[in-house]
Amino acid sequence: MTDDRLNDLYNESSAKASLIARQLALAGIAVVWLFSGASATSGDLRFPGLLLPAGFLLVISLGFDLLHAVYRAFAFGIYNWMKRNEKPRTDVDLPAFIHYPSQVLFVGKLLAVVAAYVLLGVYLAERVTT
Repeated sequence: MTDDRLNDLYNESSAKASLIARQLALAGIAVVWLFSGASATSGDLRFPGLLLPAGFLLVISLGFDLLHAVYRAFAFGIYNWMKRNEKPRTDVDLPAFIHYPSQVLFVGKLLAVVAAYVLLGVYLAERVTT
């Protein structure tokens, strides 16, 4: 398998993982809201047990998702702009340091979703058993 094909597979699978994490974060926020006991008439917001930290982690995941996309757009855009005027134009290898912040944000958003769902699972298991 060529390096280009491996890179394509990585990009495809990481984009899919990001999409799934985003959907799970939004669904998890809906679950937190549903079990929070909030009502439209009372305006009361209560987050019993593990709902608050789970919701917080889900919001953090969405924040990392946004930062991940914004960082990549700026980093690759600026690097492209810097390399555009070089003569002769050749294939460009991106320096490794450009990928590090992107990887941290990518892993961070996935870990935040997983941790939030663990907390939601524990909360729901406690509710079912009591």
